[in-house]
Parts: sequence; structure tokens; C-alpha cells
Amino acid sequence: MSARELQELLEAWQQGRISRRSFFTSAIALGLSAGAASALMSTSHRVSAQDQPTPVPTPTPIQETHGSASASVKISYWTILSGPDGDEMNALVGKFTEENPDIAVESLQGLTDFVPKMQAAAISGTAPDVALVRNHYIGPFASKGVLTPITPEELAQGGIKAEDFDPTVWTFTTYEGQQYTVPLDIHCFAMMYNKKILGEAGVNVPTTLDEWMAVAQATTKDDILGYQNWILTNNDPTNFTWLWFNFQMQFGGQFLTEDGKKAAFNTPEGVAALTWMKQMEDIGNPKHLPYFDLNRNGQVATWPDGPWIITAMFNPEQAPAAADLDVAPLPQKDPNAPAVWAQSHQLALPRQGSPDPKRREAALRFIDWLTAHAADWARAGQIPARNSARDEVLVSDDLYLTKLRAWASQLPFAKFMPTDVPTMLEVLPRLGSHVVGALLGQEGIEDALKSAEAEVNDILASA
Repeated sequence: MSARELQELLEAWQQGRISRRSFFTSAIALGLSAGAASALMSTSHRVSAQDQPTPVPTPTPIQETHGSASASVKISYWTILSGPDGDEMNALVGKFTEENPDIAVESLQGLTDFVPKMQAAAISGTAPDVALVRNHYIGPFASKGVLTPITPEELAQGGIKAEDFDPTVWTFTTYEGQQYTVPLDIHCFAMMYNKKILGEAGVNVPTTLDEWMAVAQATTKDDILGYQNWILTNNDPTNFTWLWFNFQMQFGGQFLTEDGKKAAFNTPEGVAALTWMKQMEDIGNPKHLPYFDLNRNGQVATWPDGPWIITAMFNPEQAPAAADLDVAPLPQKDPNAPAVWAQSHQLALPRQGSPDPKRREAALRFIDWLTAHAADWARAGQIPARNSARDEVLVSDDLYLTKLRAWASQLPFAKFMPTDVPTMLEVLPRLGSHVVGALLGQEGIEDALKSAEAEVNDILASA
């Protein structure tokens, strides 16, 4: 990230040429943390197109109490959602309290240092009644007593039924045979592509990895990148493991052994998957140019991305090339054995210092309501986990929601990272750093996997 790039981005936001969401997405793509991006916005002045002052944007974290002071019960709710996503979730909490006036909610969105603060709150007895976590946080949190199991009786009392949710994601809500979460949404990868670039090159939208490589070769020229490995240069090796996991699954590889005790990725399949990723980077983006601005400005032919990007890429006010961009299911190594990485934001009940049955009952009502109203949350670029909400989204004629169909079509073969690994939050950054190093040519493919295997095994052995 250069100072000039950041200054240009800040000026674009200050002058009203891009939205708050676009600023956040762009700043993070440049390597800035969500907290730093939010702090920068909160200390900067923005003017409208008419050069009139506007209110200072909401800083992160976003903290607000919703509901009446006369509500019979008050619960607290923490999430990892920062920036515009936090704003949208906060608004959804407000809608809940309007429809449920007997419950007030203290909403804290975009909590910085979420993992250590959740752990500390559980120890000190100050944890929220409800927390939104990623599915691979379940093992680390449940093993440390941060979360409490949700019993079948509680689920029944809250009207929460497994059959009302996507069947695959529901199986990734447990730890050691006990249920700890209820899924709110699902996100996976699909392939973004530039229709104009592919048309000018005379190539079709690829459906296999071989076709994808051929498209990358045909479209890479001058200032056009034929392919880009998402956030490779964004200084976040943990999140980059999501893309690695995607291709690891497509090549028939594994992540960990079935018992979760050892690494299982340093295999011929693992070498082949990482080799393909490096070849695509070398062909389509040999200079490792950063993700985001080139994509929205129409200089990238194809790349994998998640549904969270729908507003930034399909809104012409944020993406000059929006009219040329579209999305398709992710190409597959073997169309007869498809696979795509997937992840889920899930609602959990943290351990309380002073358990209160009335607050817990209210928390379950809140969880049930949020999942039932996830069609509203889908506008943040998420596929609802609850069937009724997802069905509502997939028949919508809203421009952004129609784009979610490509991602949602892949749910039958979605592959989630395991929920039963207590050290997952230590494993992913070590693995990710070596994967990124290999793609940038800083390590050989086999050396990177060997080093990652040793480090991951050491972590797993220490659990």
C-alpha cells in the first residue's frame, strides 16, 4: 500500500465520489485493517457533491442500545462485523426491537480484537448474551468454555429446527457432539469475470480449471490481468487460506486428518493444487498487482471472489466497469466431483457470569428472528442459511440479490473448514503464510507445504 493510493482513496470518499462501504472495501484491499480504516474515516471530513458538510461517519465499533427502557428484559449482542456490514446489522437489531418491544438489545458491532476479548469476557463473566462468530471459531471457543451448548429442548422452545436450514451448514454447528451455534448465513467463492474482456478475446466463460487457465492466457496482455488470486498481497494470510482450501478440495486433497490431530495437506494432491494456483498467478498477474481497484476499473478478466463484493463491483457509482462485470459458478477441476470453499456467520450463546433464564430465552428468540429475517441481511452480500429467507432472496428481482444466485447454486457441494479443532485460530495463519509465500515465489511449492506441515503439526500436538 502506498501513501498516494491511500490519499487518493480518502479524497474520493471525502468528496462523495465513493460510498462508505466502497471506502472500507478498498482500504482493506490495500492492506489497511478495518479498525484503522474506521479510525481514518472518523478523523476525516467529508463533503457532499454540493460541497455541504455531512455528519462524521459512524466509527467502528458501533455501539447502540435498541428498544424501550420499559422492556421486560435486556440482552447484549456482539459481532465481528465492521464498517458498512456493522451498520446494516445494527439496523437489523433495531428492527427486531421494534417488532419485539418486550426485549431491548445492547448492540456492539465490529468489536476490535474480537477473539481475545470474547475469551476475556467469558472468564470475567461479562460476555454478551449472543455473539456472531465464524463457524471455525466454534472449536477454539467451545474448548475454552467461551460458548455454552444449545440443548435440543432450547432449540425446540425457540422454534429453531434443523430442517429449516441448509443441511450442510447445519452439520458445522457442533463441537464434540454438542450444538453450539445456529447459522445465519453462508458465503463461498464464485468466479467474477469481465464480459467485455472475454468477448474481445473471443473466449467463453470457463467452467473447468483447464478452461480457466486458457482464458487467463488469452486475456493477459498490456494492462489487462487475465486472472488474480483474490487478496494474495493484502497482508492477511489467515483469510487467504479460504481460497487455498477451495482448490485443495477440488484437487481431492485434505486439510487435516479425520481426527484433527495432524496435517494432511502435504500430499501429491496438495502439491498439484498449490502448483495450479501459482501457475495461474504467474500467467494472469505476474507482477502480483493488488486486488480491487483494477477489478472494479475493468482491468481484470477473471478472479475468484465472495458474495460480500456484490455492492462494490455491481454498483456503477462504485465500480466504473460495473456494466461489464458478471459472476458465474466457480470453474471446477472435475465437474463430476465439484467442490467450493464455504463459511458461515453463526449465532452463539456465550457463557454467562450470572446465568439468567429470561435473558437466555430472549436470546433464543432473537436468534430465531435474525435467521428468519436474513433476507434483509443478504443485502450485505450473504446467502441466508435459513431456507425460507434464502428462497425469498433467490426469487428477488433486486439487482444485487440476483447476483447471489451464482454463489447459492454451489451450496450442494460446499466444503466447510472443520468446527472441532481447538487450535484452528493458530493453525490458519501459519499455513496461510507459507501458501502466500509459495505463490509469491518466496518459497518453493514443496518446501512451503513441508514447512507448513511441520508448523501445523507442532500446533496440533500442543493442544
